[in-house]
Amino acid sequence: MERTVMHATQSTERLAELIETRHATLSELRSLAALQYRIVNSRDLGKLVELLAAKQRFLERLRTIDDALAPYRHDDPDSRLWADPARREWCRQLAAESVVWMGEVMELEVAAERCLAAQRDETTAELDQEACRFRAISAYRSSDVAEGSGWAHEG
Repeated sequence: MERTVMHATQSTERLAELIETRHATLSELRSLAALQYRIVNSRDLGKLVELLAAKQRFLERLRTIDDALAPYRHDDPDSRLWADPARREWCRQLAAESVVWMGEVMELEVAAERCLAAQRDETTAELDQEACRFRAISAYRSSDVAEGSGWAHEG
């Protein structure tokens, strides 16, 4: 019986470590997502690429942690044996805060994506306008050449 209790508390200790690591990783991702939004708004694509590369490492870490947490998702939380009730409560708080932070990260991602889409649409409109100007200038030049009457040769 004592061996089973020891194994169960080791299992919950591993769960606690994973929850703490996930929380810390989400804290970093939350900061990076906020920075990403600011960078997108500043239109600094060089910094954005650097940030996305850094962010990718945290996303991979989060995926690894979530994979390690998978076996615990099917357990009844009330049936877990904890060596310390305060540790259990601490983990519950971290897990709840992690859910909130994940929502914030996703909201920031959506906001940055919308901002990038708006910038893309604005750039497309500017390019379309420049293309129209170019076609108009080309048309005037073509008509001058076709008529054989350059403006510079009068008089």
